Parts: sequence; structure tokens; C-alpha cells
Amino acid sequence: MPQYGTLDVDALADRLPEAGPLADEAWTSEEIEVLNFCYEFDDARHLELIPPALHPSIPVYGNIMLRRHAESPVGPFGLAELRVIARAGVHQGGFTRGAFASTPEAVEFLRERYGWPVRQGVVRLERRHYAVLGRVEVDGRTVLDAALERAELISGGDVVYPVSIHLARVDGEPQLVQVEPRYTPERAERGRPRVSVFDAEAFGEARVKLTNPLPATWMQGALELGRVRWLMDPKRPAVAGAVRRPEPDA
Repeated sequence: MPQYGTLDVDALADRLPEAGPLADEAWTSEEIEVLNFCYEFDDARHLELIPPALHPSIPVYGNIMLRRHAESPVGPFGLAELRVIARAGVHQGGFTRGAFASTPEAVEFLRERYGWPVRQGVVRLERRHYAVLGRVEVDGRTVLDAALERAELISGGDVVYPVSIHLARVDGEPQLVQVEPRYTPERAERGRPRVSVFDAEAFGEARVKLTNPLPATWMQGALELGRVRWLMDPKRPAVAGAVRRPEPDA
């Protein structure tokens, strides 16, 4: 029998971002950096991490992703998010449990246009000669301190990041909003992760426990963020509850 998530969507209703109008135009950021830490999670309560629309990954894993945008429709900003990797039908995605953006303009833009569960925080992504460093601070407190060490060059084609899936209120009702970043790496590296501080509760999901580390990756290049094409009923399997949004001129 297939497994589905058991996350109580109704219990989160008061904390969900109010999305709308959803993005109907793509935009491109020609200069971005991405620092990604991928870990297996303690699977004792793994079904509680995702809503009933989604299937868990096997093994249970997720990622902590930091992005630095040198440009965007709301100016430069940094973004850090915690995602649980899952499947909507046969399609893999990262279910975002919590995120931080570095400017109030980015917070408003990402919440309204994409349903991103973003709060404001200080997001730093810095490349040094010995490591690529990532740090997130909220209200003066460090909630993430991590680094990619012993980096080696890899092909940009080896860097694959799943689409994002956000739980938000759309027209007053909880919906899963699928967001589809398209990356064009110009340079990519892979290395050993070192996460010295990670406050899962601050990121929105205290039940996440990092266990087995997987290789960390860094990329520099461009990103295109397309229009929101898909919505899903979070309480029904995605194969039955997914709805494709009409094209803007339809």
C-alpha cells in the first residue's frame, strides 16, 4: 500500500501565508549563488512532516538551501529554507516547512506571489578560500551555521534541485502551491557538509532531526522562476487533487 503524509493541515491554517495574486509571469535572476545541504532525516515520525497529498521519500531526507540573488523584481536578497523531499504522484518536490528572506520586500513578494512560508531574517552566503559559508540569524540569534568544505569542481549538469511545494492559503483555503525554479549553473562544486548550528524549530518543523549527511553542493549561475502552474488540495492524493491553473490569456 502506498504511504501518504499525515501532517495536520488544519492545525497550521492560522500560520499559513495568504497567497494572491499568484505569479503569472516568469522572471530571471542572472546572478545567483546556491548553497545546499542535504541530509537524511530521522524517520521515526516521517509521515507527520508532509501533508496527505504527498508521498514520503525512501529514505526520508531533505535539504537546507540558501540562495543569494544579486537581482530580482524586488532587488537583491538572500533566502534560506528547510525542505522535506517528497513525491506528488510520481514527481519529486521539496515541501518547504519554513524559510527566511533578508528584506521585507522579498518576504512580501515571495509570500504573496508564490505562497512561500517566509519570515524575515539575516541570510549570509559567503565564499572563502577554505569553504563556502552559510549563516542565518533571526532576532539576533543564530539558527543556522553551516559550511561546504573540501570542495571539488563538478559538472553543472550534476546539480539538480527539485521544485518547491508550499502550503499556503489561496482564496482563503489551504492549498499546495508548486513553484518551479529553473537553474542554469555556470560553475558548480561538491564537498563535505559541516552543520554546527541548526534550529529546526526556528525553521518551522521541530520534528526534523538531521542524521546521515549527503554531499553538499554550491552553484553559481542564473535562475528563472516561472509562473505558478499547479495547485494541489493538501488533503487528497496529488494525482486526484492537482489542478492546472489556466494561462493568463485563457
